[in-house]
Amino acid sequence: MKKNRYGFIVLIVVTAFLIFLFSTKQNYQMYIGCTGIFPENGIDVVLRINEKIVFEDTINYHSFNYSEVNVRLRPGFNRVEVISNGAQIKKEYKIFLLLFQHIIIEFYPPTEFIREHPEITIRTSFNPFYYQ
Repeated sequence: MKKNRYGFIVLIVVTAFLIFLFSTKQNYQMYIGCTGIFPENGIDVVLRINEKIVFEDTINYHSFNYSEVNVRLRPGFNRVEVISNGAQIKKEYKIFLLLFQHIIIEFYPPTEFIREHPEITIRTSFNPFYYQ
Protein backbone atom coordinates (compact mmCIF):
# COMPACT_ATOMS: atom_id res chain seq x y z
CA MET A 1 0.00 0.00 0.00
CA LYS A 2 2.89 2.39 0.77
CA LYS A 3 4.40 1.82 -2.70
CA ASN A 4 1.15 2.87 -4.34
CA ARG A 5 0.95 5.98 -2.18
CA TYR A 6 4.56 7.01 -2.94
CA GLY A 7 4.07 6.34 -6.63
CA PHE A 8 0.94 8.48 -6.64
CA ILE A 9 2.75 11.34 -4.84
CA VAL A 10 5.67 11.17 -7.30
CA LEU A 11 3.22 11.22 -10.22
CA ILE A 12 1.48 14.32 -8.85
CA VAL A 13 4.81 16.14 -8.28
CA VAL A 14 6.08 15.32 -11.79
CA THR A 15 2.77 16.40 -13.35
CA ALA A 16 2.77 19.68 -11.42
CA PHE A 17 6.38 20.34 -12.49
CA LEU A 18 5.58 19.71 -16.17
CA ILE A 19 2.50 21.95 -16.02
CA PHE A 20 4.59 24.73 -14.47
CA LEU A 21 7.38 24.21 -17.00
CA PHE A 22 5.13 24.39 -20.06
CA SER A 23 3.03 27.31 -18.78
CA THR A 24 5.86 29.81 -18.23
CA LYS A 25 7.49 31.74 -21.07
CA GLN A 26 11.18 31.20 -21.79
CA ASN A 27 13.72 33.22 -23.77
CA TYR A 28 14.56 31.73 -27.16
CA GLN A 29 17.24 33.00 -29.53
CA MET A 30 16.14 33.21 -33.16
CA TYR A 31 18.60 33.50 -36.09
CA ILE A 32 17.28 34.82 -39.41
CA GLY A 33 19.47 34.80 -42.49
CA CYS A 34 19.79 34.51 -46.22
CA THR A 35 22.04 31.91 -47.84
CA GLY A 36 22.46 33.58 -51.21
CA ILE A 37 22.14 36.84 -53.10
CA PHE A 38 18.60 37.75 -54.05
CA PRO A 39 18.18 39.52 -57.41
CA GLU A 40 16.50 42.47 -55.69
CA ASN A 41 18.59 44.14 -52.99
CA GLY A 42 17.51 41.89 -50.14
CA ILE A 43 14.24 40.29 -49.17
CA ASP A 44 11.54 41.87 -47.04
CA VAL A 45 10.44 39.61 -44.20
CA VAL A 46 7.57 39.73 -41.74
CA LEU A 47 7.79 37.01 -39.12
CA ARG A 48 4.82 36.24 -36.87
CA ILE A 49 4.89 33.77 -34.03
CA ASN A 50 1.52 32.92 -32.47
CA GLU A 51 -0.17 35.88 -34.23
CA LYS A 52 2.41 38.37 -32.88
CA ILE A 53 4.90 40.16 -35.17
CA VAL A 54 8.40 39.56 -33.82
CA PHE A 55 10.51 40.60 -36.84
CA GLU A 56 9.84 42.98 -39.72
CA ASP A 57 12.88 44.04 -41.73
CA THR A 58 14.84 43.51 -44.95
CA ILE A 59 17.39 40.72 -44.98
CA ASN A 60 20.47 41.05 -47.17
CA TYR A 61 23.05 38.39 -47.91
CA HIS A 62 26.07 38.64 -45.63
CA SER A 63 28.33 35.65 -45.30
CA PHE A 64 28.43 34.42 -41.71
CA ASN A 65 26.05 37.09 -40.44
CA TYR A 66 22.52 36.32 -39.35
CA SER A 67 20.05 38.66 -37.68
CA GLU A 68 19.51 37.69 -34.05
CA VAL A 69 16.17 38.17 -32.33
CA ASN A 70 15.38 37.26 -28.74
CA VAL A 71 11.75 36.16 -28.26
CA ARG A 72 9.78 34.98 -25.25
CA LEU A 73 7.74 31.88 -26.05
CA ARG A 74 6.16 29.03 -24.19
CA PRO A 75 7.69 25.58 -24.68
CA GLY A 76 5.50 23.31 -26.76
CA PHE A 77 3.80 23.87 -30.11
CA ASN A 78 4.10 27.34 -31.66
CA ARG A 79 2.79 28.62 -34.97
CA VAL A 80 5.34 30.47 -37.13
CA GLU A 81 4.20 32.46 -40.17
CA VAL A 82 6.71 33.88 -42.66
CA ILE A 83 5.55 36.52 -45.15
CA SER A 84 7.57 38.21 -47.89
CA ASN A 85 5.87 40.38 -50.50
CA GLY A 86 8.99 40.82 -52.62
CA ALA A 87 9.72 37.10 -52.86
CA GLN A 88 6.00 36.19 -52.97
CA ILE A 89 6.27 33.86 -49.99
CA LYS A 90 3.60 33.17 -47.40
CA LYS A 91 4.18 30.00 -45.40
CA GLU A 92 3.01 28.75 -42.06
CA TYR A 93 4.85 26.24 -39.90
CA LYS A 94 4.17 24.56 -36.59
CA ILE A 95 7.26 23.98 -34.48
CA PHE A 96 7.71 22.19 -31.17
CA LEU A 97 10.08 23.87 -28.72
CA LEU A 98 11.73 22.46 -25.64
CA LEU A 99 13.89 24.31 -23.15
CA PHE A 100 17.29 25.68 -24.23
CA GLN A 101 16.63 25.48 -27.96
CA HIS A 102 17.17 28.07 -30.66
CA ILE A 103 15.27 28.71 -33.90
CA ILE A 104 16.97 29.11 -37.30
CA ILE A 105 15.12 30.61 -40.26
CA GLU A 106 16.99 30.55 -43.58
CA PHE A 107 15.97 31.91 -46.98
CA TYR A 108 17.24 30.31 -50.18
CA PRO A 109 17.11 32.39 -53.39
CA PRO A 110 16.09 30.94 -56.74
CA THR A 111 18.99 29.09 -58.34
CA GLU A 112 19.28 27.79 -61.87
CA PHE A 113 18.65 24.01 -62.16
CA ILE A 114 17.95 23.68 -58.40
CA ARG A 115 14.90 25.77 -57.50
CA GLU A 116 12.76 28.18 -59.48
CA HIS A 117 11.25 30.03 -56.51
CA PRO A 118 12.68 31.21 -53.19
CA GLU A 119 12.40 28.72 -50.33
CA ILE A 120 12.39 28.92 -46.55
CA THR A 121 13.51 26.44 -43.93
CA ILE A 122 12.78 26.63 -40.23
CA ARG A 123 14.57 24.36 -37.81
CA THR A 124 15.23 24.12 -34.11
CA SER A 125 18.30 22.78 -32.38
CA PHE A 126 19.85 22.33 -28.94
CA ASN A 127 23.49 22.82 -29.89
CA PRO A 128 25.09 26.26 -30.19
CA PHE A 129 24.49 27.91 -33.56
CA TYR A 130 27.61 28.66 -35.58
CA TYR A 131 27.66 30.75 -38.74
CA GLN A 132 30.27 28.61 -40.47
